[in-house]
Amino acid sequence: MLASQSTHPSFSYQWEKNNVNISGATSATYSATQQATYRVKVTNGLGCTKRSANKTVFVSSPVAPISATGSTTFCSGGNVQLQTAGSLTHTFQWLKNNIVIAGANAPIYNASSWGNYRVRVTDANGCNNTSAVIRLLYIKIQM
Repeated sequence: MLASQSTHPSFSYQWEKNNVNISGATSATYSATQQATYRVKVTNGLGCTKRSANKTVFVSSPVAPISATGSTTFCSGGNVQLQTAGSLTHTFQWLKNNIVIAGANAPIYNASSWGNYRVRVTDANGCNNTSAVIRLLYIKIQM
């Protein structure tokens, strides 16, 4: 959230994105959701105006690759190790069939049942990205 330096009831505000007015952005605060350069023009009750310094907002999303260390098809009693990339500042959450797997918060997960697996990676800024699906198949041998 970006905020003007001073809030006063007789001031009016106009936020700008890349030097262009943002329609409807006339509060003392503005929540930026896109990467750009922002500033605010403040006008007092006498019509005097001043623009703030530019503030550049960067939007990032961590990378969330997913891979299996072995075959994605396995027999009863087997498992497949799934892994993703990340750094010490990232957090991880594995999902099976789009449902959170409780306690599966490491960059490596040993899957022992069939289904569609994904991993959500979140960086230190709270930005997150979810991987593509990796499908695991279970082979049942009948005699």
